[in-house]
Amino acid sequence: MSTDAKDVVRRFTDNKLARCKVERGEGDDAPARIAGYASVFYDADDPGTEFEIWPGAVERIMPGTFTRALAEKDDVMGLFNHSGDKVLGRTESGTMRLKQDKVGLFYEIDPPDTPTAAEVIQLVERGDVDGSSFAFIVTDDEWRTEEEVEIREISGVRLFDVGPVVWPAYKASTTGLRGLVDCTEARSSHDAWQAALEELATARRAARSKSRSRQRRLKMCRF
Repeated sequence: MSTDAKDVVRRFTDNKLARCKVERGEGDDAPARIAGYASVFYDADDPGTEFEIWPGAVERIMPGTFTRALAEKDDVMGLFNHSGDKVLGRTESGTMRLKQDKVGLFYEIDPPDTPTAAEVIQLVERGDVDGSSFAFIVTDDEWRTEEEVEIREISGVRLFDVGPVVWPAYKASTTGLRGLVDCTEARSSHDAWQAALEELATARRAARSKSRSRQRRLKMCRF
């Protein structure tokens, strides 16, 4: 898979089990933390964890997708609406923490004392914003066809940013509307898969043709 910056894609999460929320400790002066699931994993028992990317094709984020990114400590930003001028935290500075569990990718941010952070906290506490999103490059994926549906299973990514968003990209993460997502990268991956399938089919046809020719020559030699 490509790791070119032009292939960075975003996915939004809006699962009822994984709402973005503000957590506070005891006491009026306790600092607030913004937490939620940037992504939820595919669950065969939950149709809401599979997302249509175009008619007849779906995308799944598979369990374990973020293992490499977390083990190798990708430098991930905590942003509001994927905006670089609305920074809430960062893994490298320790102001944001990420963990992978059976649900998906969970984030927890210690927001700064800024107008942007105060606004985001208020929006989340009011319920105006309750979804999340993450930006990434796909490093590992597989396509297959099942009952006339083309399925893309993503199993590895390079992470860039996570955080609360107004319009998320997956109807099953914590903050998503899949229809708003640019499918250019997915189309490119799909086309490469189709080309590989055609190349394999061509090679098999050539092998069968060669085998039949050899068998005909052997028959002729017997006479």
